[in-house]
Amino acid sequence: MAAISNHWGDIRNWVLHVIETMTDDRQYKSASRLVELLYRRMQREGVEWTICTAVYRDLYRALDDQWGDLITKRLDTEQ
Repeated sequence: MAAISNHWGDIRNWVLHVIETMTDDRQYKSASRLVELLYRRMQREGVEWTICTAVYRDLYRALDDQWGDLITKRLDTEQ
């Protein structure tokens, strides 16, 4: 799946989908990089800083939540 268009909102939705479907450590690192790249792109395009920051925080919150779920699953399977 790819972003529907080059608009930052569509890219944000695609990055969120990537985060929600990640299953291992390497995907976490890649998703984190995508969040950073989107943030920088939004800044370059002149998107208001409050929106940039809100999108960045929203995506990182989703990333951290998904990472926590992955760690919990891994610990549960080891017991």
